[in-house]
Amino acid sequence: GAGESLEGFAEQYIFLDPAPRGYGVSASYYEALDALAGFPWICKAVYGLLSDTVPIRGFHKTGYLIISGTVGVVSFGALAGFPLIEPRVTCLLFLLVNYSIASPDVMIDGAVAERCATHPRFAADLQVLCWTSFAVVSLCTSLVKGAIFSWLGTRALFVLGAATGLAVAAAAAAGWLLEKQRP
Repeated sequence: GAGESLEGFAEQYIFLDPAPRGYGVSASYYEALDALAGFPWICKAVYGLLSDTVPIRGFHKTGYLIISGTVGVVSFGALAGFPLIEPRVTCLLFLLVNYSIASPDVMIDGAVAERCATHPRFAADLQVLCWTSFAVVSLCTSLVKGAIFSWLGTRALFVLGAATGLAVAAAAAAGWLLEKQRP
């Protein structure tokens, strides 16, 4: 929830603010860039299909979470650390950021679905826990992102976004999904 909230907020300012803080693109060009950057959300079914059929080192979700978390760290980090070059390059980085958020969304939904199947008695509780956690984190992020932007600028938001990617990759690497390795 935090990465998604930070990405959407910062993206608007990077593209719409005039130089030197942003590109100052027109509203119509921004919408085209935003649509392209949001493409990974349209492909969520592909991530689920791929992870279900092509395991990485015997894991159907863990490897994909590590990859997407790493992509999030690198792409958010590039947005935080490199100067503004060209709107299309920045759009590509936002596309990667969106992949790093959309892919774990699918993997976590899949893990929850598996737990619901093995523990049907707790299915509703699990769904409530997931959506409440998402909402609380999104709300908390929304409460502070404006102040962070005002004080430190968009680059600080990207640093925080990189931390969300690191959290996803680290949790997956630590085995928090409790996924069993398959031959």
